[in-house]
Amino acid sequence: IEVRVSRPGLKVSARKGYASARGKTPEERRRDEEARRASDARKPLADNTSTELREVLGSALPQSGLTFAVQAAVFRNTRKDASVALAIDMDGDRLPFNQQPGGLYANQVELSLFNVNEEGKAQRGVRAMLNLTIRPDTYQRVRTDGVRANPRIVLPPGRYQLRVGARENLSGRTGSVFYDLQVPDFNRQPLMLG
Repeated sequence: IEVRVSRPGLKVSARKGYASARGKTPEERRRDEEARRASDARKPLADNTSTELREVLGSALPQSGLTFAVQAAVFRNTRKDASVALAIDMDGDRLPFNQQPGGLYANQVELSLFNVNEEGKAQRGVRAMLNLTIRPDTYQRVRTDGVRANPRIVLPPGRYQLRVGARENLSGRTGSVFYDLQVPDFNRQPLMLG
């Protein structure tokens, strides 16, 4: 990808590549996914992200079926990398819950995220399952205030696109947010801000 501007004095920041959607048939995607899962199951730290969430994260555009917001803050970690703290806020009003015996409410939310570097290459990600089994008073707070997850990832200095996806279990709705992030080199100057 090459970006040009006609006005002098402007600075352009753009990635050299992009993650494109796959042009495979549903049968080919299913077969490839089964082969990938079988291969990953033999590896330590296997990525068990669901097929539905994988498709959402591999899409060229963010998906809006399950709504949530993402914020990121970058902190110095070691001399070579930074720690990125994420706040993933889900709209509690749009999360369905099953009422359980004893008055509890329950659902599960699958979260998966990874980053794409400047060359358009995907890096290994993070996956978590949120088991939301809550009391009636907590249920009312979740409906009005939502649910927040706070994962952390470690990245070296550079420009990235974070791809965050979520899938709730009851209705199977999925959504994604793509977040552009600049990770500074905290060793370049005596005083650096993220």
